[in-house]
Parts: sequence; structure tokens; C-alpha cells
Amino acid sequence: MNRQGYPSGSASSILAKALRRALAVAEGDVAADQFLRESGVEPGEVEDETLAIPLANLEKLLARFAGRLGPNALGQLGPMLVEPEQLAAWVPVLRGIDRPADAMARVGSAESDQKRTQRWETVEKSDHHWVGRLVIQHDPELESSAHLAHGRLAMLRVVPCFFGLPMAHKLEVEPLEKGELCTQLYRVEWCPRPNAGRFSSGVGAALGLALGAAAPLTLGRTPLAFALTFLIGAMGCGAGMFMSREAAVRQVGAGEQLRRRALERKIALEEERARHGARGLEGQLLAGTYRIRKRMGSGASGVVYEAVRTTDGRRVAMKLLLASSAHDTVASDRLRREAEALGLAWHPNVVEVLDQGQLPDGTIYLVMELLEGDSLAHRLRTGGAFLPGELLPIAIELAGALEAMHAAGVIHRDIKPDNIFLVAAENGEWRPKVLDFGIARVEWAETRITVNGVPMGTPGYMAPEQERGDDVDARADIFAFGSMMFECLTGDAAAPLTASGVARTGPTGGIIWDTLRWPRDIHVPDEWRTLVERAMAAEPGDRFQGAREILDNLRALGGVPAAGVADSAG
Repeated sequence: MNRQGYPSGSASSILAKALRRALAVAEGDVAADQFLRESGVEPGEVEDETLAIPLANLEKLLARFAGRLGPNALGQLGPMLVEPEQLAAWVPVLRGIDRPADAMARVGSAESDQKRTQRWETVEKSDHHWVGRLVIQHDPELESSAHLAHGRLAMLRVVPCFFGLPMAHKLEVEPLEKGELCTQLYRVEWCPRPNAGRFSSGVGAALGLALGAAAPLTLGRTPLAFALTFLIGAMGCGAGMFMSREAAVRQVGAGEQLRRRALERKIALEEERARHGARGLEGQLLAGTYRIRKRMGSGASGVVYEAVRTTDGRRVAMKLLLASSAHDTVASDRLRREAEALGLAWHPNVVEVLDQGQLPDGTIYLVMELLEGDSLAHRLRTGGAFLPGELLPIAIELAGALEAMHAAGVIHRDIKPDNIFLVAAENGEWRPKVLDFGIARVEWAETRITVNGVPMGTPGYMAPEQERGDDVDARADIFAFGSMMFECLTGDAAAPLTASGVARTGPTGGIIWDTLRWPRDIHVPDEWRTLVERAMAAEPGDRFQGAREILDNLRALGGVPAAGVADSAG
């Protein structure tokens, strides 16, 4: 339901969990689970009420629930929202709060912090009422049915329970006002103290006065009778006040007990995740759209998860920079640089970037297409060198990717087997994808991560000028491509020599060479040797001056004319 141009919102699964519970009571567990699935929500996604579901899915659930059990059914959800297995979602609403009115404005905190698209603004408040304005940024069409509004009223209704008070007895919501900002006004009223307390106080006072008034009728109008009247009346009033005070104590105690149970439930959920090794994000909904499935890999500053995009069910890879590393300018710049470069260098042989952003806790994320296969580095370790005929189609596609990247003004600066992923194509061949643009340079953009005099790249694949820390251009990627082709043809990293036979090292320890030493026990066709040696020339001016030249030479190796033929990867 989310139209293009509006951010997708998310909501705590507490309401969905309450709907499932209500249906399970009415129709059984099987029907309740099927009800969830028909609205795009798996039953397992509502087991933990602190997790989130897409707002569009919640609206669909609420609408179908009202249609199934009647329009008044949503108003009966209150008791199910404060059941023991629902309480953890209320912890962010209640933390540090001692009045219902202040908690009302936090009901949105029970929703996911990831790309939150709605916020409360308190208009009026007292010890017995609250008026709040909801400001939304998601698609206003989601609000047209008013089902989400009635879901919020159900949540607001039970807030007083956490302070020992009865549920709110008056709830109103005005129609959505559409404009530059879409807003909606909510009014909630509740009893400021238990009715039983007021009743006990009044009854005690009335009874005391009645008994006191009866004394003169029995003893006559004597001083003793009037003294007894005063004494009995005072005792009745005192008893009523005591009963009222006891009710107030019970009120505070009931609220504290419910809040304590909420905290205990949250701790229990966290311990359960820890016991199952889920200290990551498995099962959570991030950025309102991506349901985390499993961890794929991690590094010093970040982690990659497999996720599902809830809007269409597509499996994706989500790269997260840890919040602690997000404050590291180099680490954060790397991920932002990767997102920028990938967005510019689109090509079938470059991994596709789908989304990027930053979560409220500071975590920066990058969403990419999910690739299934293995890295070129792993293939070389397990399978050894490629035959020239096996390597040729892979090399042609990689050269096409380089050409597209360079045409977009992007220099990768870290081309190596670890950053090439081989995906199994339908024809049984391998299709390469270029990964990891974390230190890429965008030629026409200023970039903090580029510092002259400091080499950036991987020793053994860096061009001599890159190893020295000099400024580089696209010909540095061509050198790395040649080095990678050498490794693919021989099974080993390039073995360098200088003209004098003495190796020179750069600042990172990488070797700067003038010529290559080919292994004697492996036959490499002369045309491949010529291509690799020219790509790896020590001087940039002696190399291929563009990826198109490499592409034409590779095609010639396969007997394909260079001119007038579309790229195989295009």
C-alpha cells in the first residue's frame, strides 16, 4: 500500500500479537495463524512483542480483524494488550514516567525506532486527560480506513493500567488533516484514582455521620449525646479516609507490579535471545522494510546479514556498520563511499545497491542484491588455476564492468580476487560481480577517504604509483586487473622482479616491480602473457589506457571482432 515517495513505516508487533490472541480464543490457533499469514505476517514474527512489522501489514491485519469479528472488536483488545507475554513492548513507554499523561505521548515508542514515520505532540494534559496530535510522514492512504487510528486508541486506553488506574473511559479521534504535514488529534480521559477509593471514603463518612446523628435520639439532647455524635462522626470520617488511603496504596502497588512485570518480561526475552546466540538482529525488522534472517559474515566494524524485503519478498544482503564504528569517520566514509560508488557504477557485473541509510542508533546500513556462489579467491584456493578458455568469459565480463565504472568516474582501487564474486549463471558458467567499493574514488567528487601520500589498497594488487601513495587514475585498476589475471592463469600471486633483479618495496610492504616472472611449469599462451604484462606495466603510460582496450584484446583472444559487437555482459 505504500506509494512511491512516502517512507515505509513500521509498528510494534504488540497489536498484531493481540489480534492473534483474540482470534485464537474465538476460532483456535490454526485459524489465528492462517489469519496472520493471509496478511503477510508469519506467526513467528509476533512471538516477540518488541520486534516490529511493516505498518502496511498491521493496517491490513486490523482491517481484516474488524471485518471478521465486527467493528467493535478492536475496542475489546485492552485486556490482551496487558497480558504477561505482551508487557515487554511497554518498557520504552514507561521508563522514567510517573503519570499516565506523560506515558501517552510515548505510545509511539512501542513502535519500531527504525525509520519511524509518526510522532506525538502533546497539546493538553492533566491528571485525568490527555490531548495529543499525531504527525505522520508515511502514506496517508494507510490512515483512510481509520483502522490504524482505532489500534492506537486501543493502546492509549490501557496506559492508565500501568499506574494502577482503570482503563480510559473516553477516547476520541478526529479525522486526518491532510496538508504539508498530515496530523490527527486524539483525546483520552480516565479516572484519576480508583472508584472504589472514592466510594469507600464517602460511605465511611456518611455512615459515621448517620450513627452520630442517632445518638441524641437515644440519649436525649445531653452533652454526652452531642459528644458521642462528634466522636462517631469523626471515627466514620477517619475510617473512610483510611479506606481511601488504602485504596490509593493498592493503586500504586498494582501499577508498580505491572511495570515490574514488563521489565521482567523484557529481560527474559533478552536472555532468551542470548541463549540462542541471537545477540545479532535475527528476526528484527530494520528500516521499516527489511526482516533480518541470518548472519552471513562480519568484520571488525560491521556485519552482513541476509534479509527479506517485506514489500515484495525479495532476499537481499544488508551490510551494517556497527554503531560504535559509525562515529569513526574512516569507517563510516567507507560505507557511504561504497553506496555512492555502487549507485554510480551500475552494470550487470557490479553488485547492485538497493538502499542505504542510517538507523536511529547510529548504525549505517547498505542494502545490496543477495549473491549466491563464492568468491574468486576461494575458487582459486580450492580449484587452482583456470584454463585460458575458462577464464576468458569471466575476464571479458570483468573488463566490461571496469569500463562502466570508469565511465561513471569511479576508480575501485581494490580490485582483487576477494572482491570478485562468482555467481552460477543459467548456462552453467560463472558470472562475476565486482564487490566492495569501500575505498573507491569518485573522480569528480571531493572525498575525505582519499589522502595523498597514504597508500590505499591491497599489497600485491596495487600499481606502483598506488603503492607509493601517489594520486591514481583508472590505470591503477587496470594494473590490479592484470595482477588478478596473472593469479587466475597461474594459481599464484604475481611474482615480481625489477630490471636489476632486486625487488623494491613500497610503504605498505608491497613489492614494486618492472617485470614479471612467469612460472616455468605452467603453460600460459603468449597472447595472454602479452595482455597481462601490458596491463601490469610499471609506468602508467605503458599500460592499456582504458578498460575498452583490454576488452577489445580479450575479444580478439576469443576470435570475436572488437568493433560493432555488444559486450557479453551488457
